Amino acid sequence: MSALVNLQFFLILLLAWAPEAFSQIPSWDGQNDLGFQAYEKGNYLEAEKYFLVGIGQAEQFGDSDPRLITALNNLAAIYTREGKFAAAESLYQRTLSTKIAGSGGMDVGVALLEGNLG
Repeated sequence: MSALVNLQFFLILLLAWAPEAFSQIPSWDGQNDLGFQAYEKGNYLEAEKYFLVGIGQAEQFGDSDPRLITALNNLAAIYTREGKFAAAESLYQRTLSTKIAGSGGMDVGVALLEGNLG
């Protein structure tokens, strides 16, 4: 499980950008940070809420944007912790296919995401 946690937060560190359109609401980074804080406290329902909003925001950046991969992976980690394994697997599959499509094939990120699927 530690590899999963390390991966999801490795991806978080790669990202730092907030579009002007979200100036009135917490940025994607803000949603992600709040979700991470809730996750660290074991408040998975609150973390889930923030990560869902983050996914909605990240989807507006495009399918190949790394923020979408991070947001999907973070929510999948929450679902895993909550025992929602089918939902987690579905998100991990989407995360992996999005990463492969964006990177054009195998790289370290793809290998790490494949590890989440077991």
